[in-house]
Amino acid sequence: VSVFVAETGSGKSTQIVQYLQTSGLFPGKIACTQPRRLAARSLSEYVAKQMNCKNGGLVASMVGGKAVKEETKIVFMTDFQLLKLCVSDPRLSEYNCIVVDEAHERNLHTDLIIVFSMISQKLMPKIPGRVYRVDVHYSDKKMDKSEKYFETAVDKVVELCLDRNVPHGNMLVFLTTPKDTENASALFQRKIGTQSKIPSYPLHGQLQPEDQQLAMEEVKDKNSRKVIFATNCAETSLTIPGVVVVVDSGLSKQNAFDPVRNMDALVVGEISRNSADQRKGRAGRTQNGCCYRLYTQAEYEAMSESTVPEIQRIDLSGVAIRILELGLNPLEFDYLTPPSRQGLNSAMSALEFIGAFSEGQLTELGKKIAKIPAEPRLAKMILLLYENNLAMEGMVLASLITLSGQVFFRGKTDAERQDATKTKEFYASDDGDLLTSLQVFKDWRSRPDNLRTKWSVKNCVNNKSMRSVNEKVADLQRAIKYDLKMQVSETFSDDRNFASAVQECIYRVFSDKLCAYSGNPRIGFVEVSTGQLLKIHPSSVFSNAVNIPVRCVHQIA
Repeated sequence: VSVFVAETGSGKSTQIVQYLQTSGLFPGKIACTQPRRLAARSLSEYVAKQMNCKNGGLVASMVGGKAVKEETKIVFMTDFQLLKLCVSDPRLSEYNCIVVDEAHERNLHTDLIIVFSMISQKLMPKIPGRVYRVDVHYSDKKMDKSEKYFETAVDKVVELCLDRNVPHGNMLVFLTTPKDTENASALFQRKIGTQSKIPSYPLHGQLQPEDQQLAMEEVKDKNSRKVIFATNCAETSLTIPGVVVVVDSGLSKQNAFDPVRNMDALVVGEISRNSADQRKGRAGRTQNGCCYRLYTQAEYEAMSESTVPEIQRIDLSGVAIRILELGLNPLEFDYLTPPSRQGLNSAMSALEFIGAFSEGQLTELGKKIAKIPAEPRLAKMILLLYENNLAMEGMVLASLITLSGQVFFRGKTDAERQDATKTKEFYASDDGDLLTSLQVFKDWRSRPDNLRTKWSVKNCVNNKSMRSVNEKVADLQRAIKYDLKMQVSETFSDDRNFASAVQECIYRVFSDKLCAYSGNPRIGFVEVSTGQLLKIHPSSVFSNAVNIPVRCVHQIA
């Protein structure tokens, strides 16, 4: 296994695999891992174009469990996909060489791959990149950390677009969430006006490939430019032609886990200096560029040197079950960066709680759970519903729970917000928020593919969220069918009483998050396991309900 850590612009993502393939030293396949699906797909397309071959032939991507052809020699895949291959074929018999890309990100799965390969970080070769000069401009104002921070970024972009002294070329703007990139792109168009004719695009991992391509394709007219508002998916790996100006908000959104409260949370926070330099480097790939940091130099110097490794930030039940699947002990595992003992103990307890772990090893149920690409508890929920002939419902619910976007659009105008409220009230189910979202997805999926966007707009439904759920469901179907060798239905149950079976299943799997209504709307609910008081969120279907449920499960995600 070869692991390369190189500076931006050195060609590690696009050239090394080509050198390896053309060297003749590796008759089998060469794998190149990426932390994100978007990067795996786009790099496959880019390298195939460079090698003058059709994507999916000599060069291909393996994303979501999709197999590649026998003729394929260079395979771009997610690091999670490689871990799955390690379990099914520990010798990786089809592969002669593995290149682990973006190892510096300290992604959870990348860390595991490096440890499994018994590679020390000290042995990683440092390859200097051939980058052009990038002039850095700091703000004289402190970083905007408010919810409207993206408006500050948009104002800066408009200013730069109208400044003739700014180098001409594409602009890449780093924001935190998919929603923020879309809102920023729309706001930019309103502010820049129709006369400028500067196109703008959001870029994030939830976009469909064709929408991602719009943001990443080269501008044909050399005298024109475009603006790309992106999440940190554009920080590494992705090659966006013609980027000359980078605008950096200094913020990113990352997973974090609280082992005391036993729940994950997405938290917006400052990036590290390494991330800031990575972002800056996106402007110096093909010519000299500029980086405008929307924070002071003092704030940059006060940032941590590198991002906290993911293994120290998230729920460890997923990684624990991967290590157990390989016959190793998560408590004795030689991690690159050890996670907290409390986090590991919490993870092991969680696996034992759902029946996946007992007496030092995975149970038969645990072995099945490990093969499903979902958080262990969600995987158990899918299997329980599968036993009740509700497999499709289980896969959709699991995908909805992990959905980062909203199901409904709130609307920008009063009229749009009224329409959105009416739609939500129409779908609102006494069985809860998840069952409400499930019905929305059912209706969306029942439409022909070419009419789903139109239906979504008419009904104030987030079409991108629905498509994201549909993709995740397809991944789950493939895993159940091919990894577990189980027949899986692609249709929903026609049992009118399915909701009660779904609720009982959720209560079983998430019983530690069970809440009981206090009987007083001012007090709200009481979490049974801790006694903590909780109130219904205004976005819930129960927020204005007359009949408040006696029990519910809170914050599953």
